[in-house]
Amino acid sequence: PMPSDELTNAVAETLMKDSPQRDRLTPDIYLGEGHKEHPLKDLEQAFKLVTAAASIEKKMREEHVGDPQVARDKGIISAAEFEQLAEAKAAADRVVAVDAFPMEEVSPIAAQHRQKKAARNKRSTRSEAAE
Repeated sequence: PMPSDELTNAVAETLMKDSPQRDRLTPDIYLGEGHKEHPLKDLEQAFKLVTAAASIEKKMREEHVGDPQVARDKGIISAAEFEQLAEAKAAADRVVAVDAFPMEEVSPIAAQHRQKKAARNKRSTRSEAAE
């Protein structure tokens, strides 16, 4: 049988926190050791940096400041904390960055859809002009 949704959610929550439980559940995960860049290595690095920066972000939320530069300028966070946030953001941006491709390159159906839509628009324009 499949695990319950509650159990699945509990395990997911555990994996999203740096904790001994997470370490026990993930000891043999390959994280790209020996590679300068590797998607899982980058993901784990981003996880560690973002987790470490969470208390800084909490401090900013408590002061109702969303922009790290404003928080630094107001003395809410230090210059070192500002740099830590920037490093965490850069790491997170790296792991969520995706290549963008025109839809026609990804799906032939998209090209067909655009052709049909263009034909409908052309017919609509002609009928409006005839009125």
